[in-house]
Amino acid sequence: MGGQKGPIEDDELSLPEAIIKFASLPEDVIKFEIFSRLPVKSLCQLGRDSEWFRSLTTHPGFLDAYHHRRRCHYILSFWSSPQWDSVFYSIEPDSGWKARATSINEATNLHYNTYAKSINGLMCISRKLDVSICQSATNETRSLPRIPPCNEVRQHSQYIYFCYDPNSERYKVLRAVSISDNVFPVTPTSYWIFTIGLDKSWRIIPDAPKLYHLRKGKSVCIDGSLYCTNFSTEEDDGVIARFDVAGEYFGMISYPEGLSSSRYSSCYIIELKGSLCVIDTGDLMKSCFMTIWIHNSKSWMESRIEFPSSWQIMVNIWQNCSFCNNSDGEIVVAVSGISTVGYCILIYNVERQKWRKMEVLGLAERTILGDFLIEEAVESPCLLSNIFSRKRKRSK
Repeated sequence: MGGQKGPIEDDELSLPEAIIKFASLPEDVIKFEIFSRLPVKSLCQLGRDSEWFRSLTTHPGFLDAYHHRRRCHYILSFWSSPQWDSVFYSIEPDSGWKARATSINEATNLHYNTYAKSINGLMCISRKLDVSICQSATNETRSLPRIPPCNEVRQHSQYIYFCYDPNSERYKVLRAVSISDNVFPVTPTSYWIFTIGLDKSWRIIPDAPKLYHLRKGKSVCIDGSLYCTNFSTEEDDGVIARFDVAGEYFGMISYPEGLSSSRYSSCYIIELKGSLCVIDTGDLMKSCFMTIWIHNSKSWMESRIEFPSSWQIMVNIWQNCSFCNNSDGEIVVAVSGISTVGYCILIYNVERQKWRKMEVLGLAERTILGDFLIEEAVESPCLLSNIFSRKRKRSK
């Protein structure tokens, strides 16, 4: 994985020059260089024993340097038989053409749950009225206060979204509740919010717009904004909801004009180099290409990405697919064949306009029942105990 170099460009210096330069650096810079190269478990252990380490491992500059020096890996998740249990794999590239899958169900006790998102190495999962945050690298799990039940209605659908505000460094969980009574929908979706490390109970968001949640949607968090698909208004049959994580208010973005309304529910949204990107795969089976739209300010820019012609047969037997981005600004596609999961990951370099394929080893054959998802995950030395006990920042 490509990454930015740290303050010491030691590969451009001779050994004596590097030693002299290193010795002349301030002590804090030397510590920064050394500790940003340690394994995440070692840093977490040090963070438990030292206040200085705890402050270091939550510093944005340190986290940026640490993330740039870690190997990229992915989390693959899906619902499987026989009891609709949740299956989680960590997928780490072994080389340019191979990747190794390792089950992380036992490490994080992730069973019979719905997976929301992974942000900065933290995973958000839910089961009915219970929501938990997991740090798989350290086997830590923390539970949020139980969600208030909807006792006044016979039926409702609940959707959980995990989001992050980089300015306040706050993690939040958004709950969308669609109320139905045999006819769907009856009333607009209501919204609840919980700020980790600050709130003691869930809060309802007042004055939320009249948005109807059509079915389980997809989400992506970009620079303090959470974007969610599959919403509708009384005037429009499809919009992308934009939730400002810091201000806790909603906005709406129209889908690209070139995307037909019949494809709203099947399109994907990802981040692409800091911008919202919509992916339409409706033409894959017959033409072996996909259309993407990148949101720039108030407009959409359309382009078409073709798959290699030699992949046509492979594309035709896709049973499931899922999209995400990686920290190199590439588009990542996980695909599975019939009755087997994730036999390969396809990665598209946007700048070079080239595809590469990685075979995934270590995945057991399972029947996929739903929620086939992939996303890049980063190792983070942040302790859950620190995130859950953080105090409100002082205002300037």
